[in-house]
Amino acid sequence: MRFIPVDYRRQKISVKKLFLVLLYFDFFLTLLPMWSASPLYLFLSPTTLTTIWHLGSLVNLIICGFLILIIQRYIYNKMVIFCILLVYIAFLFSIVINGFKSGGFALIGIPISFFIMFDTIKQYTFSLKHLNVIFYSLLLWSLFPLFLLCFPFLRMSFFMTVEGGYATFSGLALHRNFYGILLCVLLLLLYYKKMPFVIKTILFILLSVCLVLSASRTAFVALIVMTCFLIYYNRTVKNRYKIFFFILVILLAGVFYWILTNPDYALRDIDDDHAREDLLYGFMKLIKEHPLLGYGEEVKHYSNIYPDGAIAHNFILQTTANYGVFVTIFFIVLLLTVYYYSQPFSKAILAFLVIWGITQPYFGFSVFSPHVIIPLFIGHLLDNNITISLNRF
Repeated sequence: MRFIPVDYRRQKISVKKLFLVLLYFDFFLTLLPMWSASPLYLFLSPTTLTTIWHLGSLVNLIICGFLILIIQRYIYNKMVIFCILLVYIAFLFSIVINGFKSGGFALIGIPISFFIMFDTIKQYTFSLKHLNVIFYSLLLWSLFPLFLLCFPFLRMSFFMTVEGGYATFSGLALHRNFYGILLCVLLLLLYYKKMPFVIKTILFILLSVCLVLSASRTAFVALIVMTCFLIYYNRTVKNRYKIFFFILVILLAGVFYWILTNPDYALRDIDDDHAREDLLYGFMKLIKEHPLLGYGEEVKHYSNIYPDGAIAHNFILQTTANYGVFVTIFFIVLLLTVYYYSQPFSKAILAFLVIWGITQPYFGFSVFSPHVIIPLFIGHLLDNNITISLNRF
């Protein structure tokens, strides 16, 4: 792995503050209570609240990101910038050839997302206090629903969707996967947090219960992948012990995953595997029709299972169908380049997000959502303040 030294003379106070505005606005917007019995629904409908969340995050990203790029001006890594420009040119070519069908937010938001989160932020360091604010906020947000479960009149609301259907536990979040992403990041922070062993163990057990109740299979897989990356980059652990830890982690993960996918024990309907197969074949057909340049916009697959249309739940299939194989290839090259030049925590977080992108529609060639920006920012904060082998915050 190769690290590029930060030129601290390039740091500007105004840019650092804009990054923090971007982080905390998205962070606390994402922590809003949005489960089926949220008191916010007394004032706003679920659709309106979700729209405010999405548009608020998007506008925040575009405004803060644009100002950051205008004020900063300096680039950090020329190779990363070259890869961003390469994939963006291929993206523009697809849009132009297909008649400008893609939305304006994508034209602006995608390059801003990539420039500031893959390059500009690398020039800045942030203090330890931000890790503590994020850790304790996430801890309260994750565990408070367990307390609310003690009240019989609220209990079922945590296992229902806003539409009234049944679902697995998602805490205060709108969906179990939104809960799972932040819960995995919190478990990472918990491991590196300075606190008494007994308290840490109790918290770990409680958070693990939350993760099991969510029945988010992707969360388990992504957490295991991130854990393996952290073990690999830990220099204090000898290689022969790393192999033992890898095997132990994978075996434990296999047991939990078997429970989550076994009809006799699963907390959710596991028949959606047929739906995933339908998506796979549907998107392969879309890709075969326009393999090189795609359709120039986000496309959906329509079938008997998905009469209203559905996206791919796989960033490789979705990107290829949307904009063609060249954009997909260049985007993968960009991710590999960012990974190569990143420090250990950022590497682990990027691998974590890629797993989510392979099985869910939360990471890929698109404008970065809060569920991408927050983990990337936390990975950078950890790289700023601690080492993967020794330190705690």
